[in-house]
Amino acid sequence: MTVTQFGPRHRWRQLEVALPLAWSYRPLVAAGTGLLITVLAAWGGIVAFVGPMFGFRATAGSSWQWTMNNWLLHLVPGAVGVLAGIMVLLWASSAAAGARDGLRLAALMALAAGAWFVIGPAAWPTFEPSSAYHVAATSTGTFLYRLGANLGPGFLLGALGGMALKASAPVAAVLDGAGEPGSTAPPSPQTEPTASLASPQTETSLSTRAEP
Repeated sequence: MTVTQFGPRHRWRQLEVALPLAWSYRPLVAAGTGLLITVLAAWGGIVAFVGPMFGFRATAGSSWQWTMNNWLLHLVPGAVGVLAGIMVLLWASSAAAGARDGLRLAALMALAAGAWFVIGPAAWPTFEPSSAYHVAATSTGTFLYRLGANLGPGFLLGALGGMALKASAPVAAVLDGAGEPGSTAPPSPQTEPTASLASPQTETSLSTRAEP
């Protein structure tokens, strides 16, 4: 730990500390991040089951069909992302001792869910080489399906997970002598007043001139 003091009488010192998340992550931002992670993950997890009902075919399966590409590449990462969003909502504005570690875990879970949404369609032939992932469609239609069900939720979950991971990092603060948060910049050291003293030669000269 690095401590910087400004004179023996100064109360201020600068410490590298891990502030409570309530001081480094604003409640409104935390609530928005957690809510967006939850909604995006829920959409990515359920769109493969409900999308065919309104003409959006994220996979080759029909509505509410329990296929491997539906549950492995959508439902599983969606459930992980929803859990991560709920954890962000619970931990981001908490001052508990383990809140920072909980938020870091939730951020990593959101990043993992987003990555799996993005790389899932490319990795699908590894699991089922003989089964198509998407239904037969035009190149534009296939791109729109993948954008709405995989790429969009995946990249957004990765970005939000990165924001939460950054918020879980320690924050530098200036603390006073009592250990309370102070200003972000330490005050400049005060200069002690000094007395101006005349040299002995000057005093001798003055006293000689004053004699009769």
